[in-house]
Amino acid sequence: MLVESVLGNVDEPTWAARLDAAEVDRLLLDQWEAQKNRLRKQTRDGVEVALSLGRGNRLRDGDVLYWDEQATRAIVAHVQLGEVMVVDLSRLAKEPVEVGLRSA
Repeated sequence: MLVESVLGNVDEPTWAARLDAAEVDRLLLDQWEAQKNRLRKQTRDGVEVALSLGRGNRLRDGDVLYWDEQATRAIVAHVQLGEVMVVDLSRLAKEPVEVGLRSA
């Protein structure tokens, strides 16, 4: 199945209502795959999806990639984000200069 554009997002009220009663298949992507505009991958149910998005387009969690009105079936992107470490550098500016010099 070729996907060339995103139809919407599950956070939009119209899509939330449609998908409530629909059979939803998920395309699991990590944060690096979600940044690609060309990708081939299988959904959880084994459907082969080929993404060919325009330049600069990135997938977000919950993007609706496919919708079949008659079968009430959809394919939705699920972006799994990796853990990140937050470093607060503003605290370093408050430490005395001597502490920095002693550890050098």
